[in-house]
Amino acid sequence: MMRNNSRARKLKASTLKQWLSMVLVAIMLGFSNVILEEDRSVNDTKVRIEIVEALSEEGVID
Repeated sequence: MMRNNSRARKLKASTLKQWLSMVLVAIMLGFSNVILEEDRSVNDTKVRIEIVEALSEEGVID
């Protein structure tokens, strides 16, 4: 009887560790995406590229 109880405890601890590690990974990925998106919005090059393309189509910049 003691063996089954010990085995059940180890299984619960293992399941808890897996769950906690998945939650931590999800949180870290969330923070990473927020930081990456903020960096993209601060250093956005899309607007500059569109302006240069628009000017070059008009023949001002070659």
